[in-house]
Amino acid sequence: DPHAIAERIRMRISSTFVSLGGTFAGATVSIGVSSLPAGGETLDRLVGAADQAMRAAKGAGRNRTVVFEAES
Repeated sequence: DPHAIAERIRMRISSTFVSLGGTFAGATVSIGVSSLPAGGETLDRLVGAADQAMRAAKGAGRNRTVVFEAES
């Protein structure tokens, strides 16, 4: 399941901290997921759909995973 894989990646990144000059810092990630055929039948459309989903994740508050939903 692509969404579950993306969510595991997101959770792993957000739970990782590094020491930068004695200060601990963390990071978050927004991930857009798209798959065939909903995202399109060409690579450009598939990547565009994933980008649209990633922008939706950032717009919804960041540190999220959003699956592209084709408009009906």
